[in-house]
Amino acid sequence: MHVEIRMLCTFEERRKAQRLFYEAYIEEMGRYLGKADHENKLYTPELFENFRIFGAIDDTGELHGLIVILVGTDAPMPEDYIEDYELSRFQDLISPEKFAFTEYLVIRRTSRGTSVGMKLMSAVVRYVFENDIPMLFVDSEPHLVKHYFRLGLRSHYEPYFEEQFGLICPIVFFPDIDYLKQMRSPFADLPGAPHKTSAQIKQLVQICESSRPLVGIKETLTEAEWSEICEQAQSTNAHQVSIFSDMNEEQVDALMKDCTVVTCYRDLPIFAKGQKGTRSIAFLLSGRVKVLDAAGKVIAIRQNGDVLGETAALMETEQPNTLIAMEDDTRLLFLGQQTLNQMLRHDSEVASRFFHNLSRLICSNALSTTNEPQFTPQGDL
Repeated sequence: MHVEIRMLCTFEERRKAQRLFYEAYIEEMGRYLGKADHENKLYTPELFENFRIFGAIDDTGELHGLIVILVGTDAPMPEDYIEDYELSRFQDLISPEKFAFTEYLVIRRTSRGTSVGMKLMSAVVRYVFENDIPMLFVDSEPHLVKHYFRLGLRSHYEPYFEEQFGLICPIVFFPDIDYLKQMRSPFADLPGAPHKTSAQIKQLVQICESSRPLVGIKETLTEAEWSEICEQAQSTNAHQVSIFSDMNEEQVDALMKDCTVVTCYRDLPIFAKGQKGTRSIAFLLSGRVKVLDAAGKVIAIRQNGDVLGETAALMETEQPNTLIAMEDDTRLLFLGQQTLNQMLRHDSEVASRFFHNLSRLICSNALSTTNEPQFTPQGDL
C-alpha cells in the first residue's frame, strides 16, 4: 500500500483526522466520550488547533494513520506538562520552546501491522532532526514501550496514571546518533540525522540517566538487572503457581524479551475500575497490590507471582476493579495482546503451557478474592 506522509493543514484534512480519531479512541476503545460530536462522529478537542498533525494518505485521499505533536514554537507549553514531567530539570540547557511532545499515534484498524506507523514516526523524527529539536517526549502504554525502546527512545521519568489510558510510561527521543546506532534504530539512517552526538544532547541524556531505570526491556537493562527480573518472573505465588511453570529456559526467554518491566511507587493506580481499551496483562514481580471494589473496599491483596488485569485484557471489556500499588518499588511485567496473539499463531506448545499456567493464576486470584485476604497488614491499606 502506497501512502504519502504529509502535514495535515487544510480544513478537510483535519476533519478526516478528527473522524479517524473518533473511530479509534471513541468507537473502538470507548475513550474521550465527553469530547466528541457523536452525531457527526468527530473528535472535538481544542488541542487540534495548536498541534501539528502528520497524516498517512493514500492515492484516493483516505487517511490511514496520524501522529499529533505539540512544538514549543507553535504555542506556549502547558503548565501541567512542565510540572508533571519536571521539565525544570532540563531548562538550564534548553528553553521551553525547544520541547516537542507527541500526543497521539493513531492507525486505522485495517492498516495496523503495515508500515504506516513506522512511516509516521520516521516523519516526526525527520522533523526533529531538521528543526534542531533536542527532546521529543512521548507517552506510552506499557505494552508499546518495547517498540519505542527498540527505535532508540528511552525512559525519562516515573510512570503515572492517566484517566483515559491507565498506566503511562513517559519516554523521550534524543537526536543521539551514537545511541541510535547502538540500538540499530532505523532512525539513524534518516536524512538529516546528525553525524555525531552533541555535547548538549549528552548532558540531557545524563540528566535522564542519573536515576535508575523505572521502565525497561531486555535490551536496555544490564545483564544483572535482567537476570534479577527473570528470576522474579519465575517465582511462584502464594498458591505455588508461576506463569512460566513447565517452560524451559529458551521458552521463558522468548516470552520475556517481548515484555516491559515497570516499577511503580506506592499509591499509584495500575488499573482502574471501568477503564477501557486495556491491551495488556501484568505479572507482579515484587511488592504488593491491593484490589478495590466499586465502594473502595479492599477485597484482595495481590503478591509476588500473581496476575493483574487479566479479565479486561482477555475479555476485551472494562476493568472490573481498581488495582493500586501498596509499596514503592512495586515491579510489574507487562505482556501485550499482540505478543499473546503471535504466540498462539506461531508456537502452540508455549501457548498451551502459558495459558494453562494463566488459567491456574486466574483461579488463584478468584480464591484470594472470594475468601478473606490472607495477608499480614504492613502499614495503611
